[in-house]
Amino acid sequence: MAVISEAALSSLVLGTTDPKRLGAWYQSAFAPDVEIEDSVLKLTQGFLVFEERDDVATQATEPGRIIINIQVREMATLVTHLNTLKDLEWVRPVEDIPVGQIATIKDVDGNFVNILQLNE
Repeated sequence: MAVISEAALSSLVLGTTDPKRLGAWYQSAFAPDVEIEDSVLKLTQGFLVFEERDDVATQATEPGRIIINIQVREMATLVTHLNTLKDLEWVRPVEDIPVGQIATIKDVDGNFVNILQLNE
């Protein structure tokens, strides 16, 4: 029998009024070489699912309620790429933390996204 310590998060559903726009933003930010299929973006580990919902606002009213954490290997390379995108807002610039580096951006729906590079 599986125990909770063996559980793994496999996907995250992002409710939105415009799944194509939100999906395109995540694709351009984190996986430009990966196609979105049926509103699903496959990352290195796990999936982001973009679901049209009528019970959410166009913009997140509490952007810190749920924070999406995306781990990367090369923070500097991703930051250079992100700075070429429009519709990107930096909430927290890259800073060193005891376990590596962190930065926070907002997606086009106003959700916070932490970018983490952990020490090896």
